[in-house]
Amino acid sequence: MAARHLNILQQQPSSNMAILSGGEAASMVLGDGIGGPNREYVLEIMLEAKRRSLPGSLTAFAIDTDGVDG
Repeated sequence: MAARHLNILQQQPSSNMAILSGGEAASMVLGDGIGGPNREYVLEIMLEAKRRSLPGSLTAFAIDTDGVDG
């Protein structure tokens, strides 16, 4: 998903970019690890943006609920 979002941004480069993502992402946390799907998604976005040397600055938000907030 992160790569797909960056592909779109690369087609229309700008000096400042923002990605706002919501929904239920899937991620596996093993043992007593911390973090989860949103953290993994944002880290993937940032690492891939750096690898692609995208110009300008990038801000990424991944927003989700914990599923028990009623």
